[in-house]
Amino acid sequence: MVVAMSVNGTAKDRRTGKPLNDSTSWSVKSPDGTILSEPHPRGKKGEDKPLTNLNAADAFSAVRALRIQGITAAAIRS
Repeated sequence: MVVAMSVNGTAKDRRTGKPLNDSTSWSVKSPDGTILSEPHPRGKKGEDKPLTNLNAADAFSAVRALRIQGITAAAIRS
């Protein structure tokens, strides 16, 4: 059985309303194919966290957040 992110972005089964069990990992990439990173909040030191090995809900959430900032990105199955 193949289970994927629902079209409406809820990550829930339309019939049962239960969360989908999606074992697929996702990465967030720029149009040139590089994996994007999540920057640290202001004032925090350290390396940026690469947006890779995410579940579907987190990956699509990251894409929406980046697009709000004007950054073009896409969630890609990895």
